[in-house]
Amino acid sequence: MGSSEANAEFLGASGRGHEQRFPALRPGYWASRAEPMSVFKCRDTLRCPGGDPGDACAVNLERQACDHCKSGFSWDGTACIECSDFESSGGLFPVLPLVVAPIAIVCLYKAFGDPLPKWGSWQNELATLVFIALNHYQIVTLLTGSSLTLPPQIMETFQFWSTTTDLSRPFKPDCTIMSSLLTSMIVKSLQPVVACLLCLAVLLANIAAAGLRRRPELLMDRNRLFNVFGSLLFTFFGAIAS
Repeated sequence: MGSSEANAEFLGASGRGHEQRFPALRPGYWASRAEPMSVFKCRDTLRCPGGDPGDACAVNLERQACDHCKSGFSWDGTACIECSDFESSGGLFPVLPLVVAPIAIVCLYKAFGDPLPKWGSWQNELATLVFIALNHYQIVTLLTGSSLTLPPQIMETFQFWSTTTDLSRPFKPDCTIMSSLLTSMIVKSLQPVVACLLCLAVLLANIAAAGLRRRPELLMDRNRLFNVFGSLLFTFFGAIAS
């Protein structure tokens, strides 16, 4: 957005001459030093506290509109915090999700395989309510990525549910491979492929285990496992699409 009196004003300190006057940015706005009159609105004042063009980002934030933490730092919702050695090594992301995901797939396979007579049980009704509530807050949380200006109380509520639209956030991917927008988009777009491969890996491991133990009754039902895969995509479609 172009600069105006609403987001930048010329300030001249007493020790400066007329030729040294510069546009100082108000909180919530950013401009580069090369183009000080081309002003952009930031997500919030936490990222852009105001100041001189090119130097108006909060601590350890950089790039256009102060939207990215510096290398080795991760955004925690209020500030950029330094990544630990474990987080930067890749142990937290992507190793831990790849270890936890197959366990979660097996648990979902066991928990949601009721036959038709039990579909109307109170447990399944409760799971349906949780699913509807989760999808509701996923859709509402997507508003935080739009250009709407919302009251602070609403933004705080949305931040609480923001993990439902970004499943990788608790694993701090910014500390490893998702520090750029391009990388982040590639990783998110590949999530369905990764989920499919993980389900396939679980199936192959199950076939191998059942064969070694010579117990065919341990074999997973492929249609039921595919239903788990489809349910994951359907439940977290907002997280993938965002």
